[in-house]
Amino acid sequence: FERLARAKSAESAQTLERAIEEVAGRFDHVLLDVPPIASNQAVAAATTAQRRALVVPASRRGGDLLPRQQGRLRDIGAPATAVVATRVHGDDSEPVEDAAHTVPHIGAGAPRPLTTDPNSDVAPTVAAMAEDLLDVDLGLTFEDDGLFSR
Repeated sequence: FERLARAKSAESAQTLERAIEEVAGRFDHVLLDVPPIASNQAVAAATTAQRRALVVPASRRGGDLLPRQQGRLRDIGAPATAVVATRVHGDDSEPVEDAAHTVPHIGAGAPRPLTTDPNSDVAPTVAAMAEDLLDVDLGLTFEDDGLFSR
């Protein structure tokens, strides 16, 4: 229990901030995947990051979570730059307001890694997200479905 308490301390969060800043100086992009803003570490990661994307499922639960998470990020002075809706077109899928990107539902039996298949819906979605969120041009092109493939 003591190790867990120490890991959630303000000192630990400051150590994480310094580590992020150090790594950011050595790489073009550093991606951080953190839980909702409910701990010192998550706050440190969110406030240190240059851009933030909120990822929520395209469901009633995701729609309910979104305003609260957006508010938490605004409260710490680190608003989200984008919203990503996942599991779109799944069994309980519902539209997510403000979603800049939508990731289709990926079934359990889907081949992995899915992003390497240029014919899947996932590859162009992930490429577009990366270009937008990282402000880069990947130089990738994907064929659009033609009239005869519908």
